[in-house]
Amino acid sequence: MRGRGEKGKEETKGKSPANEIRVNAVTYVRTYLAYIARLFQENHDDVIIRGMGQAIPRAVGLSMLVRKRFKGLHQLAKVETAEFDDRGYVRRVGLITIKLSKNPLDKDDPGYSPPLPDSEVTEYVPFAVNEKHDQDEAPRRSRGRGGRVDRLSLIHICRCRRSTLCRSRWSPYH
Repeated sequence: MRGRGEKGKEETKGKSPANEIRVNAVTYVRTYLAYIARLFQENHDDVIIRGMGQAIPRAVGLSMLVRKRFKGLHQLAKVETAEFDDRGYVRRVGLITIKLSKNPLDKDDPGYSPPLPDSEVTEYVPFAVNEKHDQDEAPRRSRGRGGRVDRLSLIHICRCRRSTLCRSRWSPYH
């Protein structure tokens, strides 16, 4: 594999297959879950989940969640290491590739997991609507920092725009 500084133009322009998901440590898992649901609705038979470094636990958690939301998914996991040449020294990073498929996979492979029983699978519902919500109810206020804006806080915010030393929690600019 190539390192960060050695990417070629042809490699950055190329796209991964539609059924391959590269998990990172920042994006919400529900985003990946919605994308996988759309892939299965578009009649894809398998999904490949990849994670590197700090994203490996998130990729494993995502695969477990997908298996608990969609019936009959076979799993095949492979763990590898990737080497990167980063400014003169070689870095080794862990890499996991998890293939989830509706079709049977190689049962002799050590990373194979059979589908979960149907009793353990809860069907995926994209957006569950809360039935208890009533339109006549007064809106609830959020908890945490912030709150109502009054004259004092507006004056303080105006001062913060001029001063770079102010680290007040009333100011949204810090």
